[in-house]
Amino acid sequence: MTALSLVPEPEYPGMPAALVYSDDGRADDGLEGRTVDDQPLSRGVHAVDRWYFDPTICGLQGGEDTWGPPPGSPTPPRDTALGLSGDQSDPPTWRVRALMLSGEDPGADADADAWSAMFEELGAALRHVHRPSPEGATQAVDNLCTGADGDISVVLVLSGRAVAGATPGLLLNDRTAVSYQDLATALVEGCGAAGLTVVVVDAGFSGGTFREMPLSPRIVWQASDAATPMAPRIEPAGGGLLSGALAPLVAQRAEELCLGTLPSVTELDGTRVVHATPDEVARTFQPSMEVVLGDMKSLRLERVAGTAEPAPVLEALLLEDIPEAIFRRSTATPDGGRCTEDGHCGATFFGCELAPCETWRCVEQRCVVALSDGLCDDQNPCTHSDYCLAGQCVGETLSCDDDNPCTVDICSVETGCEHLPYAEPEPCDDQDPCTDLDACGPGGACTGEPLDCDDANPCTEDSCDSETGECVYDTAVEACDDGDPCTHQDYCQAGVCKGLAIQCDDGDPCTTDTCDAVSGECLYPSKSEGSPCEDLDPCTLADTCQAGLCVGTLAACDDGLSCTLDTCDSDNGACTYLPAPGTCASSLGCIGIGESPLDDPCQLCIATNTFGPTADGAPCPDDGIECTSDVCAAGQCEHLDEPGFCHTAAGLCVPSGQALGPCLNCGGGGVATPVASGNSCDDSDPCTLEDACTGDGFCAGALQACCGDDLGSPGTCGETVSGTTTGGVDAVSNYSCNSSTYDGPEAFHQFVAPCAGQVLITFEGPPNMSMFLVRGDLDTCAAGSCESATPVAFYPVLAEGELITIVVDGSNSASGAYTITLSCLACP
Repeated sequence: MTALSLVPEPEYPGMPAALVYSDDGRADDGLEGRTVDDQPLSRGVHAVDRWYFDPTICGLQGGEDTWGPPPGSPTPPRDTALGLSGDQSDPPTWRVRALMLSGEDPGADADADAWSAMFEELGAALRHVHRPSPEGATQAVDNLCTGADGDISVVLVLSGRAVAGATPGLLLNDRTAVSYQDLATALVEGCGAAGLTVVVVDAGFSGGTFREMPLSPRIVWQASDAATPMAPRIEPAGGGLLSGALAPLVAQRAEELCLGTLPSVTELDGTRVVHATPDEVARTFQPSMEVVLGDMKSLRLERVAGTAEPAPVLEALLLEDIPEAIFRRSTATPDGGRCTEDGHCGATFFGCELAPCETWRCVEQRCVVALSDGLCDDQNPCTHSDYCLAGQCVGETLSCDDDNPCTVDICSVETGCEHLPYAEPEPCDDQDPCTDLDACGPGGACTGEPLDCDDANPCTEDSCDSETGECVYDTAVEACDDGDPCTHQDYCQAGVCKGLAIQCDDGDPCTTDTCDAVSGECLYPSKSEGSPCEDLDPCTLADTCQAGLCVGTLAACDDGLSCTLDTCDSDNGACTYLPAPGTCASSLGCIGIGESPLDDPCQLCIATNTFGPTADGAPCPDDGIECTSDVCAAGQCEHLDEPGFCHTAAGLCVPSGQALGPCLNCGGGGVATPVASGNSCDDSDPCTLEDACTGDGFCAGALQACCGDDLGSPGTCGETVSGTTTGGVDAVSNYSCNSSTYDGPEAFHQFVAPCAGQVLITFEGPPNMSMFLVRGDLDTCAAGSCESATPVAFYPVLAEGELITIVVDGSNSASGAYTITLSCLACP
């Protein structure tokens, strides 16, 4: 579209070019088109161009249009709690309540993140409602203000694109908006009793709607003015500049005031709930307008220009939509500045220094200094809970008791509480049940003598329980003496001293080996006659003691063959079977010298238990193939082809001169001869053409090509590539991925994926024309590796930087103009 002059080129380096969005059929005719936004940093409604392809004229149609949100814009959850969670309508729980309304805008999630972090530092209950209906938006404002009083601060943040006209408002979803006037009315009706109302409008065309609300005190921040009515954003598809600059500054001030760590009045689901007063909230929301504007400019330059000091012309372009004044704070009453309540004075004279027991009061519609009956600080370290009484700051006497019985506790107006140790030792209680005779020592420390918990058991670790003062005896792991002369290597086990038994073994299986429990000496009395024993001979069974000796019955080793000598191996008890002299042992029995086993006729017994080959030519078992001779050769049964015949692997006999395979003939006697080179054959490979014998018995063909050498214009994301095959030359007629013949001229385009993910490739052209997809470069094309063919569209999944070639070809000599549209579905 840039080549057609429908998308302007960026005029300066660093200046964002026009963004092109797919609007998915917003035209009245339902055709898919493209929206060209040449003001991508503008957040408000503005003119764009819309173009779409009209098949009736085979060309582009379109022109000027108004901005519409692109399909697939990032959308935060519809209704979420951000920052601290909780019920906003419970005044005793939440002193600061906040509501964020965001409309159709791809930068709404960035704004939500900025304000979420800020309200967490402020200690506020924040609710975020994204893309509601107009009724849902006003209802959310009404819920925000329910039950609000002078101790409550309410904050409303509006983020997103705006609509202009007689009733400007916040664009909520698609073409639906809620007017600023309706939101202001809901604020006035529901939040009139709130101690502070803060409105932040990060959207365009807000005008004076919120500045003119009959609420006081109030603070209003707006991201647009009459000269620049469209609220700016940080970057294309990014968040609002006001949110990006103001939220961090307010969060910093809230952190400096420790508003997120003040003492709580209740615990809500394990969350600490804080006490930010309206005065403290007002202080956080009043950073210098110049600082906020400076941060907005810095954000724009850093994100778009990439530097804080770009060329002057480029800087002017990037900053031209930022208003000169964005902070509006109003404390005036509708009648021209006279107060109607004390809160008006507190907001008007915010920051003025008064005496500890003075405050602002509204008297006869004028703000005057009056005595306060609230809390104060009398600057006396020996008092606490100071409060105002008849204009004087008084407090309750501070207790300096440090709960240490060894100190004298006093309070000094210069230094506060002091704790002086006793000059002489005094009895005390160190609160340690594991000590006795406690007394105050030097430095004011109360100490005592440790209790004695020794139980004289070498297998316990003795200690005292510091909670109960009782002795505790944990098991020990160490050497000991169990007092048994028949054990050695005694050791503590589970609190008991145990040893290993002394081994008394004389090696005689017919004696009982014992240890004398008195002397610790080994004794070996004889076992009774016939007692079971073990003679350690693996060739005996059922061993018993006979006359002091261990005797057993020999194991039987009989294989049932009369011609073998059966013995037992005394090393392992295994039976061995040796054939008799003049015989050989086979699996079917013993055979004599000169005989062959029935199951192996090509072997011959030539000496005792020694086999050799039968004479060559002796018959052996038939293999079932008619044209083979079954005879012994070198001790193996072989099956040789008879003269004039060959056979296949399936056992089929083939006479001499007939074909054994695509490029082999039978030469007789099992010998195969190759067919002459060049004879036609089939190698069963769909990627080859003109298969022929190679002269050495193999069949091979030339690989089919998938594209030629003449590449057309390259394709890029979001553009439509046009071309024609008229006048071209047919270089490829057959493809490995399609069985049809394409004898028309071809055209080729290459495309490199800018990111990983799915790509949509759409083709439009004359009938009988198709697309072929080839992954890789031209060398791969020559290898015949076409991936697939389609007449309409591909949806390939590509890796970042992967190269593909798109081939256009026609059957029946079809040729003509065509278009290919590339859409990177996964790329930002």
